[in-house]
Amino acid sequence: MNKVLNFLVVTAIFMMAATSVSAHPLFQRVSPEAGEVFTVSPEYFAIQYSKTVRLVKLNLLDQLNNKIDLPDTLLRNESKQHLISLPTLPVGAYRLTWILMGSDGHKMTGKTHFSITEK
Repeated sequence: MNKVLNFLVVTAIFMMAATSVSAHPLFQRVSPEAGEVFTVSPEYFAIQYSKTVRLVKLNLLDQLNNKIDLPDTLLRNESKQHLISLPTLPVGAYRLTWILMGSDGHKMTGKTHFSITEK
């Protein structure tokens, strides 16, 4: 009887842990992908999660860490996928960083980097 009770308690703990982990949105994909090389400026930044998230902050930096202005009209919208237009960028290396918030208030951060080379 004691073994059965222990088994049930351990099983319940694992089930609660699995439920709390799966409650958070999971990263699925980003474009541009880390290390991607372009011969023309990419038109969009796209990010996708398994559940609805709010894009709270998005930064684009060049190779000298200069911040590049991005449209903020789509920030704070809730969606599983966010698509942000990028300005036409010259040849160089770039880094995108973001902060997202899940419906449960959980904050998630991410980053990617890409470069543009001459043809």
